[in-house]
Amino acid sequence: MHANEAAAESAQALSELPGAWKHVAKPRANSADEALLARLLEVPILNADMATEITGQPMSARIAHLVD
Repeated sequence: MHANEAAAESAQALSELPGAWKHVAKPRANSADEALLARLLEVPILNADMATEITGQPMSARIAHLVD
């Protein structure tokens, strides 16, 4: 396999990840979870400030969701 074929194969596999994650996690439509999954490839290292920016929800809302 040549490097360009491997790169194309990797790109295809990566592009399928968000759909697979969504299938497994089953986030509610328009939820913070759905927003995070959609952007995770763009922002693979996530901290609380980034999550707040992506979801538009305050930290307390995300923590309450995790505890439920």
